[in-house]
Amino acid sequence: MQNNISKVKLIQKLLHKILTFKLMDKLDKELQERKIPRSKVSEEAARGPTTFNKTFSEAEDLRMSTFLRYWFSIMKIIEREEKEPIKFDSMLDDEMREVVEIAVQIADDELEYVVNNNKEFFMGIKIYVKELKKSKALTQEEMEIFSEILDYIKEA
Repeated sequence: MQNNISKVKLIQKLLHKILTFKLMDKLDKELQERKIPRSKVSEEAARGPTTFNKTFSEAEDLRMSTFLRYWFSIMKIIEREEKEPIKFDSMLDDEMREVVEIAVQIADDELEYVVNNNKEFFMGIKIYVKELKKSKALTQEEMEIFSEILDYIKEA
Protein backbone atom coordinates (compact mmCIF):
# COMPACT_ATOMS: atom_id res chain seq x y z
CA MET A 1 0.00 0.00 0.00
CA GLN A 2 1.72 3.12 -1.20
CA ASN A 3 1.55 6.34 0.76
CA ASN A 4 0.58 9.18 -1.53
CA ILE A 5 -1.16 12.43 -0.82
CA SER A 6 -4.37 11.57 -2.68
CA LYS A 7 -4.83 8.32 -0.72
CA VAL A 8 -4.17 10.07 2.57
CA LYS A 9 -6.68 12.80 1.70
CA LEU A 10 -9.30 10.20 0.69
CA ILE A 11 -8.87 8.26 3.92
CA GLN A 12 -9.02 11.46 5.96
CA LYS A 13 -12.18 12.52 4.13
CA LEU A 14 -13.71 9.11 4.83
CA LEU A 15 -12.76 9.35 8.51
CA HIS A 16 -14.25 12.85 8.73
CA LYS A 17 -17.51 11.51 7.30
CA ILE A 18 -17.50 8.75 9.92
CA LEU A 19 -16.90 11.34 12.62
CA THR A 20 -19.75 13.50 11.31
CA PHE A 21 -22.01 10.45 11.04
CA LYS A 22 -21.33 9.45 14.64
CA LEU A 23 -21.78 12.97 15.99
CA MET A 24 -25.01 13.54 14.07
CA ASP A 25 -26.31 10.11 15.07
CA LYS A 26 -25.73 10.88 18.74
CA LEU A 27 -27.32 14.30 18.33
CA ASP A 28 -30.30 12.72 16.59
CA LYS A 29 -30.77 10.27 19.47
CA GLU A 30 -30.72 13.19 21.91
CA LEU A 31 -33.37 14.94 19.80
CA GLN A 32 -35.52 11.80 19.67
CA GLU A 33 -35.33 11.43 23.46
CA ARG A 34 -36.68 14.96 23.76
CA LYS A 35 -39.21 14.47 20.95
CA ILE A 36 -37.75 17.30 18.87
CA PRO A 37 -38.22 16.71 15.13
CA ARG A 38 -35.38 17.46 12.73
CA SER A 39 -37.65 19.80 10.77
CA LYS A 40 -38.06 21.97 13.86
CA VAL A 41 -34.28 22.25 14.16
CA SER A 42 -34.03 23.29 10.50
CA GLU A 43 -36.72 25.91 10.90
CA GLU A 44 -35.23 27.29 14.12
CA ALA A 45 -31.87 27.56 12.33
CA ALA A 46 -33.58 29.59 9.57
CA ARG A 47 -33.05 26.83 7.03
CA GLY A 48 -35.44 24.90 4.82
CA PRO A 49 -37.51 22.27 6.66
CA THR A 50 -35.41 19.37 5.35
CA THR A 51 -31.94 20.90 5.62
CA PHE A 52 -30.99 19.37 8.97
CA ASN A 53 -32.35 16.01 7.83
CA LYS A 54 -30.26 16.19 4.65
CA THR A 55 -27.15 17.07 6.66
CA PHE A 56 -27.85 14.10 8.92
CA SER A 57 -28.65 11.52 6.24
CA GLU A 58 -25.84 12.48 3.87
CA ALA A 59 -23.20 12.85 6.61
CA GLU A 60 -22.15 16.16 5.15
CA ASP A 61 -18.88 17.45 6.50
CA LEU A 62 -20.26 20.31 8.53
CA ARG A 63 -18.57 23.64 8.80
CA MET A 64 -18.15 24.70 12.38
CA SER A 65 -20.50 27.64 11.82
CA THR A 66 -23.22 25.34 10.46
CA PHE A 67 -22.89 22.91 13.34
CA LEU A 68 -23.03 25.77 15.86
CA ARG A 69 -26.09 27.23 14.14
CA TYR A 70 -27.86 23.88 14.60
CA TRP A 71 -26.51 23.44 18.15
CA PHE A 72 -27.71 26.84 19.33
CA SER A 73 -31.04 26.34 17.58
CA ILE A 74 -31.47 23.06 19.45
CA MET A 75 -30.56 24.79 22.72
CA LYS A 76 -33.21 27.48 22.05
CA ILE A 77 -35.86 24.83 21.38
CA ILE A 78 -34.91 22.94 24.55
CA GLU A 79 -35.03 26.09 26.65
CA ARG A 80 -38.32 27.25 25.17
CA GLU A 81 -39.93 23.83 25.63
CA GLU A 82 -38.34 23.36 29.05
CA LYS A 83 -36.69 20.07 28.12
CA GLU A 84 -33.55 18.54 29.58
CA PRO A 85 -30.40 20.19 28.16
CA ILE A 86 -28.00 18.17 26.04
CA LYS A 87 -24.48 17.98 27.43
CA PHE A 88 -22.14 18.30 24.49
CA ASP A 89 -19.42 16.15 26.04
CA SER A 90 -21.92 13.28 26.42
CA MET A 91 -22.01 13.07 22.63
CA LEU A 92 -18.27 12.50 22.35
CA ASP A 93 -16.79 9.07 22.90
CA ASP A 94 -13.46 7.25 22.76
CA GLU A 95 -14.17 5.91 19.29
CA MET A 96 -14.61 9.45 17.96
CA ARG A 97 -11.34 10.47 19.60
CA GLU A 98 -9.66 7.50 17.93
CA VAL A 99 -11.05 8.50 14.51
CA VAL A 100 -9.49 11.94 14.93
CA GLU A 101 -6.18 10.47 16.13
CA ILE A 102 -5.97 8.09 13.15
CA ALA A 103 -6.82 10.92 10.71
CA VAL A 104 -3.95 12.97 12.13
CA GLN A 105 -1.57 9.99 12.28
CA ILE A 106 -2.20 9.14 8.62
CA ALA A 107 -0.94 12.59 7.64
CA ASP A 108 2.24 12.18 9.69
CA ASP A 109 3.21 8.50 9.28
CA GLU A 110 3.46 5.97 6.49
CA LEU A 111 0.07 4.61 5.52
CA GLU A 112 1.18 0.98 5.84
CA TYR A 113 2.48 1.65 9.35
CA VAL A 114 -0.80 3.25 10.43
CA VAL A 115 -2.92 0.46 8.96
CA ASN A 116 -0.68 -2.29 10.39
CA ASN A 117 -0.85 -0.76 13.86
CA ASN A 118 -4.59 -0.10 13.74
CA LYS A 119 -6.08 -3.18 12.07
CA GLU A 120 -8.83 -3.54 14.67
CA PHE A 121 -9.78 0.11 14.22
CA PHE A 122 -10.15 -0.24 10.45
CA MET A 123 -12.09 -3.48 10.81
CA GLY A 124 -14.28 -1.81 13.44
CA ILE A 125 -15.28 1.12 11.24
CA LYS A 126 -16.68 -1.19 8.55
CA ILE A 127 -20.12 -0.77 10.09
CA TYR A 128 -19.98 3.01 9.57
CA VAL A 129 -18.65 2.69 6.04
CA LYS A 130 -21.55 0.32 5.31
CA GLU A 131 -24.08 2.84 6.69
CA LEU A 132 -22.51 5.72 4.79
CA LYS A 133 -22.47 3.65 1.61
CA LYS A 134 -26.13 2.75 2.10
CA SER A 135 -27.05 6.41 2.42
CA LYS A 136 -24.95 7.21 -0.67
CA ALA A 137 -22.72 9.54 1.35
CA LEU A 138 -19.46 8.03 0.05
CA THR A 139 -17.75 8.61 -3.26
CA GLN A 140 -16.57 5.71 -5.38
CA GLU A 141 -12.97 6.66 -4.55
CA GLU A 142 -13.66 6.57 -0.80
CA MET A 143 -15.22 3.12 -1.08
CA GLU A 144 -12.29 1.91 -3.18
CA ILE A 145 -9.62 3.18 -0.75
CA PHE A 146 -11.42 1.52 2.15
CA SER A 147 -11.61 -1.76 0.20
CA GLU A 148 -7.90 -1.42 -0.52
CA ILE A 149 -7.21 -1.02 3.22
CA LEU A 150 -9.31 -4.10 4.05
CA ASP A 151 -7.55 -6.12 1.33
CA TYR A 152 -4.18 -5.02 2.70
CA ILE A 153 -5.21 -6.13 6.20
CA LYS A 154 -6.31 -9.53 4.90
CA GLU A 155 -2.98 -10.02 3.12
CA ALA A 156 -0.86 -8.91 6.08
